[in-house]
Amino acid sequence: MKIELNVTRGSLSEARRQSYQPWDLFRITNLVSPRDWLISLTFDAENRNHLAITPSPKLTDRELMRLLDGRFAGVYAADEIRLELSTGHWKVDALSQTTADSRATYFEAAELQTTAHGQLLLCGYRPPHDLQAPQRCSAWFAGNTWLGSRKYESRTYIVAVDVFGTPVRVSPSSLAPGRLEEPCLVTSTTLLCSGRPVGEARLEFSPQTVSPHTVLRHALFGQFDPQVFLPGFWREINPHHHGLRIELDSGHIEWMTSTGPHDHHRLAKLLKTLVKQVHNCVLPSDKYCAFLNQAIRLERIAAARRLTQRQARAQRAPKVYVGNTVLCNIPTCENELVALYMKLEASGRLPAPLECHVLEYTAKQGIDALADFRLSPTAALSRWAPVEFEHHLENYFTHQHPPEQTALIICWDRGSDELGQEVCCPTEFPWLWTLLAEDRNIPVVMLREVNTLAVKGETS
Repeated sequence: MKIELNVTRGSLSEARRQSYQPWDLFRITNLVSPRDWLISLTFDAENRNHLAITPSPKLTDRELMRLLDGRFAGVYAADEIRLELSTGHWKVDALSQTTADSRATYFEAAELQTTAHGQLLLCGYRPPHDLQAPQRCSAWFAGNTWLGSRKYESRTYIVAVDVFGTPVRVSPSSLAPGRLEEPCLVTSTTLLCSGRPVGEARLEFSPQTVSPHTVLRHALFGQFDPQVFLPGFWREINPHHHGLRIELDSGHIEWMTSTGPHDHHRLAKLLKTLVKQVHNCVLPSDKYCAFLNQAIRLERIAAARRLTQRQARAQRAPKVYVGNTVLCNIPTCENELVALYMKLEASGRLPAPLECHVLEYTAKQGIDALADFRLSPTAALSRWAPVEFEHHLENYFTHQHPPEQTALIICWDRGSDELGQEVCCPTEFPWLWTLLAEDRNIPVVMLREVNTLAVKGETS
């Protein structure tokens, strides 16, 4: 018996070498209407992998021949193929026949006297290394097959993958891809091509979504990246950056192969049509405007909740006092340290005899500030000198600032005790230290040690 191909044997072999991935074989489930699948991986007596594929209901002879006609190179990613037809059981030695004649557009199938395990048996198949991981298996089927589609999530289909006795069961209801939270707008629009309806698009908008943030998929063939076909797609159709899920359900199967989009130009035209329809029909509608108002209200409620939590944390946090006056909370980051310093400078509460006036500040890459300063009345004034702010002094080394570009460091404390006195040395003033960095002595103002400041409410 001959199995006719729409490509040459050599091109199948080349396609496998260039783009085939072991997981791609399971896209076989996309080539026929959704049904149950049992996929079992075992060893034979010669220690070869055998992958048995049993759909229920079984594939017709025509469906099986269509699967083997070359449009799906993944099925030939094995040394030998055995199949069950209404006329009996057959074997195709794909590897040796391709080697013998790479230009042929058919495979010879020899009849088997024994029964094959499964309607399709691939001998010598090399499985993905993480096939036995349930989460990885479920995620792959959700993203690459009809199992992740909203269209089928209420059905009772099962894909069971048994790897050397370890079963993994995947069903549409167990995947719950990209669950959207309230308030949620669910709507649909007819897909048109050249003025003719070619399918439907289901759209779900939500200001919140668990994962992922945006999804574009085909109901049968799984997810794909619209940026490949239509740059700026999400910005055009989703200007408010809500959670967005679009599922195309189109009967134009020629636009797709089992591995995803086939004709990029046609698919780009389809997406542009969809964008135009969404703009013209969905976004200006009263339903969408009401949803948008709900979304804005929800975001403001969430912002108010975050503000309340922030206020509670701020009230509980330790405070920095000057006498009985609260200056601020104890700094927990560099920005808060800068804010504390600026208050001290503006109120004239810097420790004597320090004189410092910050003239320019930026949190961008490089040294933070430029300032006029001197550390004692007898010292010359350093003008427009580079000053670095650090929450903890040890961060100066973490951030890899060049010592030759640092005239002064202002920090809250040392951080950990890893900076020994051979690196960080005290001076006659408790708030003034000297940091040794690459044979340079850099003066350090440590605000935690200023004796006019007190920290209250701090737990040990």
